[in-house]
Amino acid sequence: MTTPQELQTVPAFLMHAMQNDVRISLANTAAWLDPLRLLEPGLIEEAYFDGAYEEDPDALAMYALSVARRCFPSVYCELVEGLRAGWDFRQIESAFCAGLRRAYPHLELEALYDMVYGVPLPFVGLDVTSPEFLDDHPDYAALLADTFDLHPVSTPATRWRNPYAVINENNFDAQQPIARHVIKSLIAQDCQPCADLAFLLMFLFSCTGNSLLDFSANAYWEVGFEPLDWEPDALSMTDEACREMTIVLYAVGRSMQRLAEDDALSSALKTNIAALKAAERIENVALNWPDGHRSGSLEPGAPGETGPDSCLLFLRHCYAETD
Repeated sequence: MTTPQELQTVPAFLMHAMQNDVRISLANTAAWLDPLRLLEPGLIEEAYFDGAYEEDPDALAMYALSVARRCFPSVYCELVEGLRAGWDFRQIESAFCAGLRRAYPHLELEALYDMVYGVPLPFVGLDVTSPEFLDDHPDYAALLADTFDLHPVSTPATRWRNPYAVINENNFDAQQPIARHVIKSLIAQDCQPCADLAFLLMFLFSCTGNSLLDFSANAYWEVGFEPLDWEPDALSMTDEACREMTIVLYAVGRSMQRLAEDDALSSALKTNIAALKAAERIENVALNWPDGHRSGSLEPGAPGETGPDSCLLFLRHCYAETD
């Protein structure tokens, strides 16, 4: 039988053994510096996505550690150090979300609970033909009615729903070729405020090519897309998409204000659209725009800048046609 005195010597014996065995020393060092190294990443993440552990703070923190280790190691080191210092769940959560923002400046995550939905995707697209569009976006609805003659129509009552107004989907789709032709002409002007106006029309007709701008959250998930996995490539792609989204949304806001104040630009937009509607072949119609301020040779702005010059540079880089 082991005596109490002998048990007291066990820690010192084990420590001496670890120090004199190279393999054990290396394993101990790895466990200290990189505690998840000896665990199977798949098991950590399967436990989290199992469903039973979604509300478990320990499982959430372990999952965040696994993602940080794979995607931004510096944050992983910070979290490990914090755990050794006695951080609670809220401190781990705050450090992870802040670290994500440092590594990917245009991504936002408010809580670790949201990680189950994959990389955060802030969809801002418009469902122009949905019943909610007219109430949610009366300014855009008024612009579509004033320029493209897309006036709301009433739908008959059903057993389950009262009559409501909506923009007819067929009428909206019929205006797509005209809108795209106007956008192409605006891009070719290579100046402001035409660049902002091009982005406004691309946003209204969901043809930017950026899913965050072209889909609402409901429309995106209804298509059947899967959440993006927490992987470095997906994070980089989403961060860039969010940067582009921000540039476009600022351009949209500027253009809406400009149309409300600039009678010449507003009149030109209506006149050009009317000319395309009346033409047998829209390809043969020359569109005229008022003189804007030519930006000339521009230097790229600082990262995250969303001013008119940055918008024009982005338009040139991603949308201008090449010879």
